[in-house]
Amino acid sequence: MKIHIIGGSGSGKTTISQRLADKYNLPLLELDEIYWNDGNYNIKRPKYERNRLLNSFLKNDRWIIEGVYYKWLDDSFNDSDYIF
Repeated sequence: MKIHIIGGSGSGKTTISQRLADKYNLPLLELDEIYWNDGNYNIKRPKYERNRLLNSFLKNDRWIIEGVYYKWLDDSFNDSDYIF
C-alpha cells in the first residue's frame, strides 16, 4: 500500500499519517524532513538532494508520504495507490 496525505497547514496530515503508519506498519516520510535543511525551516535543501532522498524512499514497496509540495511530487503522486 502506498499512500500520500496532502492538506493545508494544521489540517491533521501528520496525525493521520502517523496513525496509519502505526496501524499498518508502514514506513512514513514527512516531506518537511527532507525539503528543509536538517530541520531548519528557513533553509531549503538543494533540489538534487531532496530528489535523491525522495526517490530513495519511493523504492520501498509500501509507504506513507505526508506533505504537499506540488511542483516537486509528480513521482510520488504517480506511484501512490491512494492520495488523501
